Formats: sequence, C-alpha cells, structure tokens
Amino acid sequence: MKVKLITIPSPIAMTNVDEAGRASETFTFRKFVEIAVDNYAPFGKGLVAARQAMKILELAEKANGSLGLEKADYDALAAAVESAPFTARVNRQSIPFHEAVQNAKDAP
Repeated sequence: MKVKLITIPSPIAMTNVDEAGRASETFTFRKFVEIAVDNYAPFGKGLVAARQAMKILELAEKANGSLGLEKADYDALAAAVESAPFTARVNRQSIPFHEAVQNAKDAP
C-alpha cells in the first residue's frame, strides 16, 4: 500500500479585515483540512465517501509533524483542497498549507 506523507506546516496568523480594522487569528493545518473536506461535494455522496472523509479528519487530528495518508485518501484530500471555497484572502494567506499538500512525498 502506497502512503503519501504531508509535512505539516506551522500555524498561520491569519489576518482578516473587518469594520473595526485588522484582526488576526491562528489558522492550523488541521482546520484547513477540515474546511476543505467539509466542503468537498464528493464526500457528501454516500457512506463510503463519508467514511473516507472521517478517516482523513481523524488522521489529521492525530498527526504530529506529518500526516500519512494512503494514496486514495491523499488524492481525495488534494482534490478537496484544490476545490475548497476559500476567499481570495484566505487562499493567499494559506499558501504554505496548499504547498504542503502538493509537495507530499512517498513514504519510504
């Protein structure tokens, strides 16, 4: 079984602009994965897809430094990340998270 390893980047200080000015919040890789998975339409189609989404989220929750995913789960996460409905601001600020997924390595 082929496994892909994603090196988890440090949390990002995400800057948002609101009526009161600039505000910052910590955005973790785990939250990035959760948003991508929760908004990926194929994960909403049936029990098998729901279980795959749950597996990815559970592994992301337990991950410490790197996230190891079977190839099929990695491919699904990569597709979810690519289609996630982030705003342009969030998408731009979360580039390290996008790159971490794109630059996953095959496990030895």
